[in-house]
Amino acid sequence: MGHAVAMTKARLGWVLLLPAACAAAQRDPVEVLARFGEIVRENASRMRNATCVETIERQYYRARLANTPRTCDDLAGEKKRRGYKLTLESTDRLRLDVRAGPTAEMYSWPGADRFNDREPWDIIGYGPAGTGPFGMYLLQVVQGDATDFAFLGETEAGGRKVFEYSFRVPAERSHYSVQGAATAWDGRLLLDPETSDIVRMTTRTSELAPEAFICELRTASDYGRERVGGGELLLSRETRQRFIERAGAEVESIVTFSACRAFQSESRVSFGAGTGEAARGPAKALPDRLDLPAGLPVTIELTTGIDSAKAAGGDRFTGRLAKAVRDERNTILVPQGAAVAGRLIEVAVHMKPAEVALVLHVETVQIEGSDVPFHLAGRTVPKLEWLREILSSLTIGSGGGSAGITITREPPAPEGERNTLLFPGTREVLEPGFKTEWVTVKP
Repeated sequence: MGHAVAMTKARLGWVLLLPAACAAAQRDPVEVLARFGEIVRENASRMRNATCVETIERQYYRARLANTPRTCDDLAGEKKRRGYKLTLESTDRLRLDVRAGPTAEMYSWPGADRFNDREPWDIIGYGPAGTGPFGMYLLQVVQGDATDFAFLGETEAGGRKVFEYSFRVPAERSHYSVQGAATAWDGRLLLDPETSDIVRMTTRTSELAPEAFICELRTASDYGRERVGGGELLLSRETRQRFIERAGAEVESIVTFSACRAFQSESRVSFGAGTGEAARGPAKALPDRLDLPAGLPVTIELTTGIDSAKAAGGDRFTGRLAKAVRDERNTILVPQGAAVAGRLIEVAVHMKPAEVALVLHVETVQIEGSDVPFHLAGRTVPKLEWLREILSSLTIGSGGGSAGITITREPPAPEGERNTLLFPGTREVLEPGFKTEWVTVKP
């Protein structure tokens, strides 16, 4: 897919309250809605002092179509045909750190503690991604974008009575963008009449521009309160985003938040920074880069395990050099046992044939107590050596990438600096001691 869907710059304002259609209970629906607006604005202020881990699990579906659709209307017609079917083709999992800025959500790789104003897709680099679930969806409803609120009556959700409202956001007021273009959208709110807390929100984009890569984006978010530091935050417990592509494929993204904590003052916030800055980890002075000749073989032995059923793109891994890195004259350039650190930049499962893809990116090697940038690419081991390594319970990595139906870009790492490990089946566990093969490259 290769395009971000983002909730962009927000402005603060008051909720536009329309007369209630009826009063289904003793609570005044207008007052409940007004109090909801106050809660969201208060919550947005508190969220600026919090950071959470955002986990994104994506499921990629291929559509079985009788004809290739050229428009969204064509696709709607194809969906009504007998034999239309969606088939799960691949899945992947990602993790990011997220915090709320004054006008937008900000992201970094987990533990990097350096945030900027780029969209998550700019960090992830592949597949569909969007901001909003952390808090911007709600803020845009109450800040003045939404109009035509209507009280629809009393209903039930999760075994309790709730008030249901509808709203609309016209394109000229919208700060919800798809590929940089503002789009109209509408939605429904379920509010607890006793507390005015939101229980659930569903949204749907209106008809999108012909050049947009999707016909429609639907979301459904369930909310609850979480203790963070000395207070509470109103957070989405789960948000499901459904991207419906013009060609018929669909992607469901399930977003959850965990490990929320107070935003540390030593963490850095930047605006307009490049991808590499966010991906490099905690800000600290590093010595000059390690100037190694290109093409030297490197074997890294993992010191942390990786379970594809739990791991995610963005997770850190550590290892050590199983052999010293030597030049053509056999001079040791990096000693055996030197500690290595890096990140998983993709964890994916492909269904037919069943295959697990783990994409690793090495960031640093420790030399004399300092972490130095280490530039490596995956190395393909010759076939006979590969067979010997399989028999001795070792493994290899090969360069290149893997792709799901909408993954149209390589995961974000300096060009070529990745190692793609492919395994048959739907789950792979790499134990500490697992070896991967690399080669030095020039940055």
